[in-house]
Amino acid sequence: MLTCNDCNAVYIGETGRSIETRVKEHIRNNTISNFGRHLSENQHTYNKENTKLLHQYNKGYKLLLLEALEIEKIKKNNKYHCLNDQQQLNFTPIFQQILNSNHNK
Repeated sequence: MLTCNDCNAVYIGETGRSIETRVKEHIRNNTISNFGRHLSENQHTYNKENTKLLHQYNKGYKLLLLEALEIEKIKKNNKYHCLNDQQQLNFTPIFQQILNSNHNK
């Protein structure tokens, strides 16, 4: 999870590369990266101490699912502003019910 140093904006992502490499790509590619664009357009900063590894898992479907779950958690937390594009995730009704019940605990 990447967190803006100057506001409550966060970005959830997954990668098979090192976190340092991926963060540099986000910042360098500020026209296609929502996190990089946020920093550039708002003249905000990033501090690597604000990076949090949420899960360590092999790439694949399970990692994508974990990413989607973390995005859902951030969206429901009024403390953060989620920068991810994929905020409209199409979960099955049973899966959405599980998400909602876990959020209320």
